[in-house]
Amino acid sequence: MVHRLEKEIEALDDGPAKDARRARLELLESSTIEARKPTGRYVSWSLDMIDESIAKAEWAAPLIASFNKSLCDLMIVATRSRTCEPPHAAADAYVGNAQCRSCHAKAFSVYNQTKHARAWSTLVQASKSCDVSCIGCHSVGYEKPGGYCRLDDVERFENVGCENCHGPGAGHIAHPDDRKQWAGTFRRGRDAETCMQCHNHDHSDQFDFETYLPRILGPGHGISVGD
Repeated sequence: MVHRLEKEIEALDDGPAKDARRARLELLESSTIEARKPTGRYVSWSLDMIDESIAKAEWAAPLIASFNKSLCDLMIVATRSRTCEPPHAAADAYVGNAQCRSCHAKAFSVYNQTKHARAWSTLVQASKSCDVSCIGCHSVGYEKPGGYCRLDDVERFENVGCENCHGPGAGHIAHPDDRKQWAGTFRRGRDAETCMQCHNHDHSDQFDFETYLPRILGPGHGISVGD
């Protein structure tokens, strides 16, 4: 209404018609600005922007924590009867970190000092361990062919592990000296594209591959023992 009156006033020549519309416009503008005291029951409200900081608000934190914990009761039951997608070939199955440790002890001594090795605990501390939008980047092989899809099965796949970076390891475990038997996606694991599947703008907006890479490398893990 206000916009229409403004357009009409602009188009009219001076005179009674223009004056009448000016008076009407002034009345409308004053009525929208004037605060009127309610005479009966009323509700007051305000608009607040919602962002990540709200999770720390005193009133919101317990509600969010309660909701996150309720996800476990819901999602464990909801995923229990799921049939996980099988690997394309036997070599393409995910095996979990424990299968790698016995042959790669030096690599594990480096890995255990990294944040990757504690990735699952960060979800537990935040009550997010049953949030399916989070667990894929804090565990190995979630909802991938040859991986796991039931939350009951998460224990052997916890944390960002070897196969997050190197690919499914069943073929390598079964035939460690025969590369032809390894998964086609098994790799060295030092490319930015792999990292940025999880270290993306939404979750790690300060991520820089060249800066972060040295934090997960060490003698026996990406660096020769003699270096």
